[in-house]
Amino acid sequence: MTSIKLSFSLFFICTVLNAQTKLTLEYCLVLLRSQNEDIRQANINILLAEEDVKDAKNAYIPTLSFGVGHSYNLGLAFDQVAGQLITGNKWSNNANANISTRATLFQGFALRNKLKQSLIGLESKEVQMNRLEQSLKLELLARYFEAVANKSLHQTSQRQLQFAQEQLNQEQIKFQLETNTLVDVAQAESQVASSELTGIINLTSYTNSLIALKQLLGIPLTDSISIENPILKLATGVLLSGGKTSGADDPTIQLAALSLRQSELNLKYAKGSNYPTVSFSGGYGTNYSSERKDYLTGAYCLYCVSVLGRSVRSQYTIKCSAERKYQPGCCGCLSGSKTGLCSDPYQ
Repeated sequence: MTSIKLSFSLFFICTVLNAQTKLTLEYCLVLLRSQNEDIRQANINILLAEEDVKDAKNAYIPTLSFGVGHSYNLGLAFDQVAGQLITGNKWSNNANANISTRATLFQGFALRNKLKQSLIGLESKEVQMNRLEQSLKLELLARYFEAVANKSLHQTSQRQLQFAQEQLNQEQIKFQLETNTLVDVAQAESQVASSELTGIINLTSYTNSLIALKQLLGIPLTDSISIENPILKLATGVLLSGGKTSGADDPTIQLAALSLRQSELNLKYAKGSNYPTVSFSGGYGTNYSSERKDYLTGAYCLYCVSVLGRSVRSQYTIKCSAERKYQPGCCGCLSGSKTGLCSDPYQ
């Protein structure tokens, strides 16, 4: 029975050790890029911006639609295909099919401005992603070094507690040999209690640092991790990964410049409604009716579609809208003022 318990204990210890994740600074950077929730959301925003760019490019492609229909009628009905009223208690059916297309040739540069807006939006999301990565890397370094420092403090407090306990044992032995007093033993016990309190505080700080690091890296809180001492060269490389950058390369300045360009495009897009819209549309359709008759023979045309049942349509559309808002009482002559100044009320 004892051997079984010993084997189970060894198996449990080996399982815990194997489940523990060792975190190095380099591995933390990999986890940060792949598991951080903020970076994941930023990647999703970039994908959505790319889809907006695709939609803006697809707006240049003409639309194509196709439709078919079929119906059965019993009794009184008007057959639009045959152009006659159907009477009597009998079944009639008709079918139709059509295909149409529409293309916008000019719409006040709206399509081009929409594409530029989507491209600027994509660039803005990428800049936000870079700024987020930089800030999270700095936060990772702060969290990691804080955890390493708290780990070292905890280990030091454990050694201090062990030393205080050994000193207490020596004072108790001296007290039994009557070479010291009870005051010396009490001072040693006080030192042990102080070391235990310091160890608990350092352990709490170390645990809180690990929890913060897990949340930053997207590691489940139930997983066991251990921190290894960082390589200073790697930490310096993370800090200097951007190299020497000028003020124009700062993400905040880049976002401000993109926001300005976006506002200019919004203004152009709003002015696009003042331009005429030129579009082209066309279509082809055909239909069939069981009540259609051949005009030459007078017989029902059951298995054929006559030329008269077909239609071809093409259309060019030029739409121009100019709206001016009327503001009553905007000038002196309309509001009853005698200043003699008058402006255009249609502004």
